[in-house]
Amino acid sequence: MNSAFFDGAADGGGDAGGMKLLIQTIENTSGLTIDHFVRVSLLGFYQLVKALGPIDVCLNQAAHDTNSGVDLPAGRSTLNASQALSFVRQRDGLPRGDLDREVRQQYFLSQEAREALSARTLLNPVKVADLLHGVGDAVQVDDTLSIPDLVSTFSHIDLSAIRSTTIPTAGTPTIDGYATVAVDFAAMPAFIQDIVGPPAAYTAASAADPSTVHVSVLNGAGTPGGATTASNALTAKGFVVGAPGDAPSTSTTVIEYPAGAEAQAKAVAAVVPGATPVMSTTVSGVTLVLGTDGHTVSTPAPAPAGGASSAPAAAPSAASHAAEPAPAPSKPVGDAYGAKGTCIN
Repeated sequence: MNSAFFDGAADGGGDAGGMKLLIQTIENTSGLTIDHFVRVSLLGFYQLVKALGPIDVCLNQAAHDTNSGVDLPAGRSTLNASQALSFVRQRDGLPRGDLDREVRQQYFLSQEAREALSARTLLNPVKVADLLHGVGDAVQVDDTLSIPDLVSTFSHIDLSAIRSTTIPTAGTPTIDGYATVAVDFAAMPAFIQDIVGPPAAYTAASAADPSTVHVSVLNGAGTPGGATTASNALTAKGFVVGAPGDAPSTSTTVIEYPAGAEAQAKAVAAVVPGATPVMSTTVSGVTLVLGTDGHTVSTPAPAPAGGASSAPAAAPSAASHAAEPAPAPSKPVGDAYGAKGTCIN
């Protein structure tokens, strides 16, 4: 991402050229369309706090770092502008380095957005003027957006519904002497779909009969024989299965399918719990890509040993049924930082 901005800004492109290439890179990587951009510099964090006043943050554990200057106890703290800048600059001492610094900045912006859009700010003309002046110096927006428009738009949004997240990564290799964060491109489609939801065509489709479904299995988990084992399990369930193969390592098990093969993909998804079906332009048929998350083709429980009776078990009593734990709710993508009192590591 940094390279995209630098390359776009080179040869006279300036910030506009850098932002254009950065947006194009993000769109190509995610498949999403970006309508507007807002750019905040580190100085911007400082100026936002100066305009809005001290900001409250909450940490699950104390943070001490001499490089950034952060020195905060566990629990709630009220930060002035200088402390806020140290807070969002911290990298050292965090388990994931830059990725956790990103969490710091996401959290900070969510807290500032809540303060900026509170009644005590919007109903105070002096504070609004200070905010617009401070933001105007610290924030860059595209030509089709203005700061007042941005404030007006966010004033109609439930901040608790906004979630911040980080794209899937595949390690931090050193390239040409520089530390980098590698993108897990194979996991990106499922990650994006978890955010925006499945296509309408997939939701509307009914699962096809397995005997009509041609599917191939690729091993992106690195488990020896994983693709062969999954292929055999699919064959046993009546699917028409191609030769197994390997894929680049990926963290997420996905079922890739071309447009028009939604019913076939849904049939495979029914027997691979936890896998995410994603439409893809790079496959010609339904393809199960196994990831390191461990999801694979479900297999029936083994028959009881010792010739046990095959008679159906008695239906559970009302009491035993009531004692069963409720299924865990699905985990949303990202963290909701809009709610007051949220703490981070």
